[in-house]
Amino acid sequence: MQIEDYMRCATYEKQAAAKQDGFSAFQDAETKKFYFAMLDADGNVLLKSEGYPQEAARDNGIESVIKNRTLDERYKLVHSEAHNNYYLSLRAGNHQEIARSCSCASEAEALALLPFLTQKAVRRAAKKENQIDEYMACQNYRGKEAAPQPGFTAFQDAESGMYYFAMLDADGDVLLKSESYPTAAARNNGIESVIKNRTLEERYKIGHNAETGSYYLSLRAGNHQEIARSCSCASEAEALALLPFVTLKKVRGNVALRSAAIHDDYLPCDEYKNRTPVSDDGFVTFKSDVTGLFYFANYDKNNDLLLRSEGYPNQQVRDNGMASVIKNRDLQHRYKTIEEDGHHFVSLRAGNHQEIARSCSFATAALAAAFIGSDKGFAYGAMATALGVIATPALLNLVDADGEAEIAVEIPAAFASDKDDDYLACAEYLGHSPVGSDGIARFSKNGQDYFVWYDKDGNVRLRSEGFTDKAKFDSELDAVLRYRYDEKRYETIEKAGYRMRILKDENGREVGRSCLKKILVAAAIVPPPV
Repeated sequence: MQIEDYMRCATYEKQAAAKQDGFSAFQDAETKKFYFAMLDADGNVLLKSEGYPQEAARDNGIESVIKNRTLDERYKLVHSEAHNNYYLSLRAGNHQEIARSCSCASEAEALALLPFLTQKAVRRAAKKENQIDEYMACQNYRGKEAAPQPGFTAFQDAESGMYYFAMLDADGDVLLKSESYPTAAARNNGIESVIKNRTLEERYKIGHNAETGSYYLSLRAGNHQEIARSCSCASEAEALALLPFVTLKKVRGNVALRSAAIHDDYLPCDEYKNRTPVSDDGFVTFKSDVTGLFYFANYDKNNDLLLRSEGYPNQQVRDNGMASVIKNRDLQHRYKTIEEDGHHFVSLRAGNHQEIARSCSFATAALAAAFIGSDKGFAYGAMATALGVIATPALLNLVDADGEAEIAVEIPAAFASDKDDDYLACAEYLGHSPVGSDGIARFSKNGQDYFVWYDKDGNVRLRSEGFTDKAKFDSELDAVLRYRYDEKRYETIEKAGYRMRILKDENGREVGRSCLKKILVAAAIVPPPV
């Protein structure tokens, strides 16, 4: 029997009809193998089985789980280095694994399952509002009893019964918060681990929550396991501004600096103008004597201000912000017009929809929109002119992963009768927020449901046709998740100088396709004479 013959938990959940004593049992249509799952009181998967060649063998597996599931000593915490996740493994008396839990993001999350697996607890508490992973919203950590360790609070949540801690600043506000722990002893070990690692800058990483668009500082132990994180921040710069405080290099610190990090800290436009020297790519950098933060500005070929940055806590992150602008400024669909306090701005976004620079203010939205399409020195303006392409939002996608220069276009006559009629135009798939870490976003339009898979820059890699049947939607999405990295599953169609990639499942059924693109060799792109 293959030890790693487990399917994703989502597959077991689709079959979650109890057969006996809280178990579901089914045969997978693709593998022809037999599986079971142990369910909680709400019908969610607690334990899943590997595949069995016969139904009788699968039913024996269920009996073995029933025999062993209430014994704490039969469970082993396992870390999968390949996927960087954790799970609980239920073993029989001969130490053979007979079932395992779904994947968990941390040791604490996996251990928190133990009371439910052993049936000491019946119903798992639902996530609180705004709860992310196994962390609660920051307000839930405030006003709690002090821990024995100075500068910490430690408490048990009355609703879930789980244990938490938080590291506080001199004003009693939360600097770092913990995930949930199943016991007070495990929680206290977590506090000691934070104390051991909190002063080491190399232990911190910037985390990004794709679902909410927020950022946070993540404190890691020496084994790279997250042991605490900051409250949510609106930008990378805001999260990095917390570093001197969590590392105890500043106790209260520059209060004005901390406040500046909480809001969009753009200086007035006059502060960005008339600065020298201007680099060949149109950038100037400086440090403000007022805020102590680092900034950059981007000028056009006439040395007029195009874009300005918010404040960054150090030069390194400022330079990273500048590199992000260089990467995205040629993509017109990265620009949006925004309004604040009656003023209108052009906002440049990265692929994760986070603002990375903005223009000075305009009196009307129409003037701001006209600025996006003007030839003010943006590289995309010259590029679109050279290619004879009308530069409209969501149609420009200059360079793909193969290094070819490409322009996403409307469907030409050669594809008029193609299955693409069942799909929306590519522009309709842009700008939706993925849920989770798989890069997949789901949305509805005209009474149909769609999904889209983005690359790391927010460009469309695969798009779905529309569905009114949830089962068909789930089936095609499941196939995309299984096969999207399998190159042999793709078919490439090329007609009249255009190219499209189509993903197919094991039965040859189309489950997604890329946008249609005109193939252009990068060397052939020559800017028009000035």
